Amino acid sequence: MTRLEDLVSILESTTSPKELLIVHSKFVAPPYMVHPVVKVSGTYHAPPYNTEEQYAINQAKRVADVTGDQTRMDEVFNNLLIGNQFAAEDSPFLALNGVTHVVNTAGTFSEPDCVRPNEFHLKQFGIELLNLEINDKSDVSI
Repeated sequence: MTRLEDLVSILESTTSPKELLIVHSKFVAPPYMVHPVVKVSGTYHAPPYNTEEQYAINQAKRVADVTGDQTRMDEVFNNLLIGNQFAAEDSPFLALNGVTHVVNTAGTFSEPDCVRPNEFHLKQFGIELLNLEINDKSDVSI
């Protein structure tokens, strides 16, 4: 299986063993974003988040990362990994997992919640970085 169609088929037929996203009629977001915003503000809303909400989200992301409730990265195809912000911004973690290249498509640099891998740190571990500024929204055609 090396064709893109095969990969799409695998991804479409796979169900996650954990709740990775909360799907609502008005939003789709990971639990580590929804629950802290609700706790701080009483209801969930899309970004931008205020300082208190952003702090709560960052703390919840760290907890989810440590507990494994939200995995840092998964191998979805032989030598193809998809990871979250904490994986992309943790050069030693990437190097320890044999990553040689990072393609970052998570947001534009003008967005406050954009993923920003440190190119200098990545290069110290022999990892190449390609940033593609794509607005991380469900209605954006890639």
